[in-house]
Amino acid sequence: MDNQKKKLSKFSIMMYGMGDLASQFVWTFVGTYLTVYYTDIVGLAPAAVSAIMLGARLFDAFNDPVMGMIAERTESKWGRFRPYILFGSPFLAIFSVLTFTGPFGNGSAGVWWAAFTYVFAGMLYTLVNIPYGAMAAVMSTDENERNGLNASRSVGMNVGMIIVNSFSAVLMLAFSGGSKVATQSGYLMTAIIYAVISIPIFYGVFKTSKEVVKPIRSEKVSLGTTLKNVVGNKYLMILLVIMIFQMTAFMGRIALTTYYVIYCLGAFSLIAILMTLPSIGGALGSFFVVPLVKRFGKRAVLATSLLIQGLGLLLIYFTDFKNIPLIIIGHVIYGFSGIGFPITLTMVADAVDYQEWKTGVRTDGTAYATYGLATKVGNAVGASVGVLVLGAMGYKPNAAQSVGVQHGINMVVNLAPAILFILAAFVTYVFWNLSEKRMADIHFELDDKRTIRAKVDEVSEIPANTKDEKLYAPVAGNVIILSDINDNVFASGALGLGVGIKPTENILVAPANGEITTVAPTGHVYTLRTDGGAEILLHIGINTVTLGGKGFAKLVKVGDKVKVGQQIGAFDRDLIGEEKLDDTVMVLVTNAVDYTEVKPLGQDAALVGDDLIVLKK
Repeated sequence: MDNQKKKLSKFSIMMYGMGDLASQFVWTFVGTYLTVYYTDIVGLAPAAVSAIMLGARLFDAFNDPVMGMIAERTESKWGRFRPYILFGSPFLAIFSVLTFTGPFGNGSAGVWWAAFTYVFAGMLYTLVNIPYGAMAAVMSTDENERNGLNASRSVGMNVGMIIVNSFSAVLMLAFSGGSKVATQSGYLMTAIIYAVISIPIFYGVFKTSKEVVKPIRSEKVSLGTTLKNVVGNKYLMILLVIMIFQMTAFMGRIALTTYYVIYCLGAFSLIAILMTLPSIGGALGSFFVVPLVKRFGKRAVLATSLLIQGLGLLLIYFTDFKNIPLIIIGHVIYGFSGIGFPITLTMVADAVDYQEWKTGVRTDGTAYATYGLATKVGNAVGASVGVLVLGAMGYKPNAAQSVGVQHGINMVVNLAPAILFILAAFVTYVFWNLSEKRMADIHFELDDKRTIRAKVDEVSEIPANTKDEKLYAPVAGNVIILSDINDNVFASGALGLGVGIKPTENILVAPANGEITTVAPTGHVYTLRTDGGAEILLHIGINTVTLGGKGFAKLVKVGDKVKVGQQIGAFDRDLIGEEKLDDTVMVLVTNAVDYTEVKPLGQDAALVGDDLIVLKK
C-alpha cells in the first residue's frame, strides 16, 4: 500500500507550538504564583494550601484518564481532539482568573472557594490540554515531524514561561498601587491579561491543525479494554515513572522558586531573572532536539539532558546565597539542558503506536493523559510537600527566615528536584529500549494497516444489500482460527472477522463472485465486494508490505468482475519464508457488523474452492 504521507508545513508545526504558549499564560502563572498568593495575600494556612493542591491532584488521577478516554471516542466534523481546544479554552481562561480572587477571606469559606476554583481550573486545563497533547500523535506518523511538533511545543512552553516569568512581577507591581510587593489587585489584573491573550492563540491552533491518523479499529472499544491497554502498555508505564520524576522536579520547583528568591537570596526583583534563564535555555535547546535525536536517539538524549539538569541544580544547591553569578551559571546549565520534554512527548506517541501495533487498540487520549497527570502530580506533590516541609521548619510569611528555614527552602527547591532528575535519567537509560529502527518498522506496518482500513471504509460507503452467502477457500492450506493469527491487529478483529490459511500453494483465487475494489500496488492485499454484498479482505502474509511487491503477481485490477475460483494473484511462499516472514493468508469479512453471524466452518485444512465461511444476514 502507499505509505507516503503529506508533509506538515512549517507553519502548522509552528502554530502547534503556540498551544503551549497559550497554556503557559494561564497555567504557569497559576503554578508559579498561586501558592504564594494563597499564603501571603489570602492568608490561608500552609497546611490548607497543601491539602487543596494534593486533593486536586488526587482528583486528577481519575479526571485525566477519563478525559483521555472521552476525547479518543469523540466523533465530530473537526476530529476527535480539536473540538476541545475550540470550546474549552475560553472557560479555562475564565477560571484561571477566578483562582486569583479571594472574596471570602482566609476562613473556611475562603478555603472552600480556593479549592473550588483551583480544582475546576485543573479540570478545564485537562479538558483542553489532554486533547492538545494527543494531537501530535495524530497529525503525523513521521518520526522527525513528531519530534518537530513536540520541539515546537517545547519552544512555545519555554517562550511562554519566559514571558510569564519576565513580566509577571513587573505587571503585578504596576497594578499594586505603588506597593513594593504584589497586592491582590496586582495578581488579579495580571491573570486577566494572560487569560485574554490566551484565547485567540488557542483558536489559531484549532484552525491550523489537522488530524490525519485514524485508529485501525473503526469501532469503539470498551472502557475496560482501553484501561487494560494503557496499564498493560509497558513502555507507557515506564514513561509515566520518568515523567512523574521529571515533572515533580520541574513543576514543584516552579511553584517554590519564589520562596528561594525572596527568602534566601533576598530580592523579589531576581524572580524574573532566575525564572527566565531556564526558560530561555529550554527554548534555545529545543531547536537542537531534532538533530540531536537523529544523531544519538531519543533514549540517549533524554537520559543525558535529565542528568545534566540534576547536576545544574546540585551546583545551585551547594552555592552560597551571596554568590549570585554562580547561582546564575547553575540556572543556565539547568535551563539549556532542559530539552527532555519534547522527547518524552514523542516517546508517548511511540508507546501509543507500539500498543496499537501489538493489540490493534489505539489509546492516544488516555495515553497522553499520563503526561497531563504527571504534570499535575508534579505541580501538586512538589508544591504541597515543599510547603509542608517549610511549615514544619517554621516558615513565617512576609518575615525574615531563620537559617534552618533557608536551608529547608534550598533543599526543596534545588536538592530534591536534582535527585528526581537523576532518578528519571536512570530509569530512561536502563528500561527504555524502543529503538528508532524498531519504531520505523512499527510505523511502516501500521501505515499499511491504516491504508487498508481507509480503503475498506471508502468502499463500504457505497450502499450494498447483503444477504446470506458462503465464502470459499481462496488458497489451499491449513485453516487457522482468527485469534491464533500471529498478528494482534488481525487477531483482534480490527480489520474484520474470518480466518487465516497457512498456504501450501502459491495461487490466490476469488472466494466468491464479485467485483475487485482494491489491489495493493505491492500485490499483497486485495479487497472485493461479493454479489451478495460482503466486503472481503484478502491479505497475503504478515508484514509482507516490507517486501515492496517482490514475490507477488497481480492478475486483476480494480473494477474487474471475478467468478469464484478465478485466479486473481500469486505469491512466492519460499521468498516470504527466506525473508523470515509469516505467509498466512487472512480471509476477512470487513463489514461483519452487517451480519448476524460470520461463521467459519471449523475445518483444519482446506483445498482451493472448499467451503470456508458462512454469512448469515
